[in-house]
Amino acid sequence: MTTCSVVIRTLNEEAHLGRLLTGLEQQVTAPEEVIVIDSGSTDATLSIASSFGARIIQIDKEEFSFGRALNIGFAAANSDVGVAMSGHVYPLSKTHLTELLRPFDDDKVAVAFGRQVGSEDSYFSEKRLMLQWFPATGSGVQSIPFSNNANSATRLDVWKQLKFDEELTGLEDVEFSHRATALGWHIYYVAEAPVVHIHHEPWDQIRHRYRREARTLVQLDPTQKLTLPHAIALSGLNAASDSLHALRERSIARDFPQILKFRSAQFLGAWQGSRLDGKLTPEMRRKLFFPAAPSEPSVGIETGDLIDYTEQRDHESLD
Repeated sequence: MTTCSVVIRTLNEEAHLGRLLTGLEQQVTAPEEVIVIDSGSTDATLSIASSFGARIIQIDKEEFSFGRALNIGFAAANSDVGVAMSGHVYPLSKTHLTELLRPFDDDKVAVAFGRQVGSEDSYFSEKRLMLQWFPATGSGVQSIPFSNNANSATRLDVWKQLKFDEELTGLEDVEFSHRATALGWHIYYVAEAPVVHIHHEPWDQIRHRYRREARTLVQLDPTQKLTLPHAIALSGLNAASDSLHALRERSIARDFPQILKFRSAQFLGAWQGSRLDGKLTPEMRRKLFFPAAPSEPSVGIETGDLIDYTEQRDHESLD
């Protein structure tokens, strides 16, 4: 039987971490351990993690990258597979880990990644992106080297050979998948392992996110560099497509302003990120990785097999 360790990257996740850890407690396939990699939380994140029995590893905020945090967590894991989860996701089903680990029955699978859906308060365009990247159907070996470490599992024997690139500002999961597939490994999508991914960021933070990712994308493929006219055109095309769907869903009056803002922030960030060259300075690292904290949305997802989060227990203080 395949065993797993769950590695969660956190920074001030008190609003969401308890929900995630509650969901992990209710899994049919229990993880061997839960490891929290924290990069300087100043809220109740660490006391919440401790109250659930998670192993906590603290790293210097100034040394943080997504790849470095996962490398540290996976190095500490004692299992066959490392499951990476964001501190602001939570599983919908008690069989989440069972489904996410199932692909590893195939010895050629290096990475499996699960579905992501937005919360009730997620931006309309964000939910459209999640539907595009993480469809409700289509489980199986992927034809392109795409994965996402907000909800993924990696065979640790493969990780020991390849490791995540610690210098990247984003898309460390995609870059890892590129190298794994080049060596003949498979990337597997699992629609049956969904999480709610709580994103309701300020517009400037959305721009930062796509700036980080575009910087890496251009490093992987220089032909993906955006010109300003191209970015404007893509923003307009995507906003028009979103608006058409919002019109069909009769939510255009509510969603149209945020559609324009989201797509503008997305492609402005992508254009800015594709122009960045050179080594990442400490100042740039702070700007790209640590923008202002997002506000907390309410969550409303309907499904037939929800974990009951209403009885989420109080955490014990470390003080």
